[in-house]
Amino acid sequence: MYYLLIAVAATVVLPTTGEKLETVTSDGLPHAVLTDYDERRIAYKAREWSDDLGEETRLHVGVFDNLESCKSYRADLRLALRDAKLADRIRSNCFESRPEVETRTAGDDEEANGEGAD
Repeated sequence: MYYLLIAVAATVVLPTTGEKLETVTSDGLPHAVLTDYDERRIAYKAREWSDDLGEETRLHVGVFDNLESCKSYRADLRLALRDAKLADRIRSNCFESRPEVETRTAGDDEEANGEGAD
Protein backbone atom coordinates (compact mmCIF):
# COMPACT_ATOMS: atom_id res chain seq x y z
CA MET A 1 0.00 0.00 0.00
CA TYR A 2 1.15 3.53 -0.77
CA TYR A 3 -0.05 6.85 0.46
CA LEU A 4 0.14 10.35 -0.91
CA LEU A 5 0.90 13.04 1.64
CA ILE A 6 0.24 16.65 0.75
CA ALA A 7 0.99 19.78 2.76
CA VAL A 8 -0.88 22.81 1.44
CA ALA A 9 -0.67 26.41 2.58
CA ALA A 10 -3.75 27.02 4.72
CA THR A 11 -5.17 29.57 2.28
CA VAL A 12 -4.96 27.25 -0.74
CA VAL A 13 -8.05 25.36 -1.86
CA LEU A 14 -7.29 22.05 -3.56
CA PRO A 15 -8.84 21.61 -7.01
CA THR A 16 -11.59 19.06 -7.58
CA THR A 17 -8.97 16.40 -8.37
CA GLY A 18 -8.54 16.16 -4.61
CA GLU A 19 -11.63 13.99 -4.05
CA LYS A 20 -9.53 10.92 -3.15
CA LEU A 21 -7.84 12.84 -0.35
CA GLU A 22 -8.88 13.17 3.25
CA THR A 23 -7.87 16.02 5.51
CA VAL A 24 -5.72 15.19 8.51
CA THR A 25 -7.27 16.71 11.62
CA SER A 26 -6.09 17.18 15.17
CA ASP A 27 -8.01 13.97 15.96
CA GLY A 28 -5.46 12.02 13.94
CA LEU A 29 -5.09 10.39 10.58
CA PRO A 30 -8.25 9.38 8.72
CA HIS A 31 -6.90 6.01 7.56
CA ALA A 32 -6.75 3.18 10.08
CA VAL A 33 -4.51 1.23 7.67
CA LEU A 34 -1.55 3.53 8.30
CA THR A 35 0.97 2.19 10.79
CA ASP A 36 2.59 3.94 13.75
CA TYR A 37 5.73 4.27 11.62
CA ASP A 38 3.69 5.97 8.88
CA GLU A 39 2.17 8.35 11.42
CA ARG A 40 5.60 9.35 12.74
CA ARG A 41 6.88 9.90 9.20
CA ILE A 42 3.82 12.01 8.40
CA ALA A 43 4.34 14.13 11.53
CA TYR A 44 8.00 14.66 10.61
CA LYS A 45 7.22 15.60 7.00
CA ALA A 46 4.42 17.92 8.16
CA ARG A 47 6.85 19.88 10.34
CA GLU A 48 9.50 19.95 7.61
CA TRP A 49 7.10 21.09 4.88
CA SER A 50 5.40 23.67 7.10
CA ASP A 51 8.80 25.21 7.82
CA ASP A 52 9.66 25.05 4.12
CA LEU A 53 6.44 26.79 3.08
CA GLY A 54 6.88 29.38 5.83
CA GLU A 55 3.22 29.45 6.80
CA GLU A 56 0.49 27.41 8.43
CA THR A 57 -0.41 24.32 6.44
CA ARG A 58 -3.16 21.74 6.10
CA LEU A 59 -2.34 18.08 5.54
CA HIS A 60 -4.16 15.73 3.21
CA VAL A 61 -3.59 12.02 2.75
CA GLY A 62 -4.81 9.50 0.20
CA VAL A 63 -4.24 5.74 0.09
CA PHE A 64 -3.41 3.87 -3.14
CA ASP A 65 -2.86 0.22 -4.06
CA ASN A 66 0.38 0.82 -5.95
CA LEU A 67 3.08 3.41 -6.49
CA GLU A 68 2.12 4.10 -10.10
CA SER A 69 -1.44 5.13 -9.23
CA CYS A 70 -0.15 7.31 -6.38
CA LYS A 71 2.35 9.06 -8.67
CA SER A 72 -0.24 9.51 -11.41
CA TYR A 73 -2.73 11.09 -9.02
CA ARG A 74 -0.01 13.33 -7.59
CA ALA A 75 1.03 14.46 -11.09
CA ASP A 76 -2.56 15.37 -12.00
CA LEU A 77 -2.96 17.34 -8.79
CA ARG A 78 0.34 19.16 -9.27
CA LEU A 79 -0.62 20.09 -12.85
CA ALA A 80 -3.91 21.54 -11.66
CA LEU A 81 -2.12 23.55 -8.96
CA ARG A 82 0.53 24.71 -11.41
CA ASP A 83 -2.18 25.90 -13.79
CA ALA A 84 -3.72 27.82 -10.87
CA LYS A 85 -0.26 29.31 -10.15
CA LEU A 86 -0.19 27.66 -6.72
CA ALA A 87 2.60 25.13 -7.24
CA ASP A 88 4.94 26.96 -4.85
CA ARG A 89 2.41 26.68 -1.99
CA ILE A 90 2.27 22.88 -1.82
CA ARG A 91 4.60 20.02 -0.92
CA SER A 92 3.77 16.39 -1.68
CA ASN A 93 5.20 12.93 -2.07
CA CYS A 94 4.19 9.28 -2.34
CA PHE A 95 5.35 6.93 0.41
CA GLU A 96 5.21 3.19 0.83
CA SER A 97 3.46 2.19 4.03
CA ARG A 98 5.84 0.37 6.34
CA PRO A 99 5.24 -1.88 9.32
CA GLU A 100 6.64 -0.92 12.67
CA VAL A 101 10.42 -1.12 12.59
CA GLU A 102 11.78 -3.30 15.36
CA THR A 103 14.64 -1.96 17.43
CA ARG A 104 17.26 -4.26 18.85
CA THR A 105 19.56 -3.65 21.78
CA ALA A 106 23.22 -4.64 21.97
CA GLY A 107 22.29 -7.41 24.42
CA ASP A 108 19.92 -8.91 21.87
CA ASP A 109 22.74 -9.06 19.32
CA GLU A 110 25.10 -10.78 21.74
CA GLU A 111 22.55 -13.43 22.62
CA ALA A 112 21.78 -14.04 18.96
CA ASN A 113 25.49 -14.61 18.32
CA GLY A 114 25.82 -16.97 21.27
CA GLU A 115 27.90 -14.44 23.20
CA GLY A 116 27.02 -13.23 26.64
CA ALA A 117 24.95 -16.33 27.43
CA ASP A 118 25.58 -18.01 30.78
